[in-house]
Amino acid sequence: DKERRRIDVIAENVASFRLHLAPDMLDLSKPLVVVVNNRSRFEGVVTPTLESLLTDQLALGRGWRAFTAQIDIVLSP
Repeated sequence: DKERRRIDVIAENVASFRLHLAPDMLDLSKPLVVVVNNRSRFEGVVTPTLESLLTDQLALGRGWRAFTAQIDIVLSP
């Protein structure tokens, strides 16, 4: 499917992580698939929010880059 975007992640020794996304990275209006260690962990459309932007700025302090969307991935059972 040409409309579907895919992000592949290899992760070891982590229970969870957060992906920060910005509209200049990819078209957030189209479906996204996140595959971690060859297993699908997320499928859907990611909605940019002001809350995501503010959380990113408070936690990471990157005033020069605006991540307006995020996906939390939990790997541990």
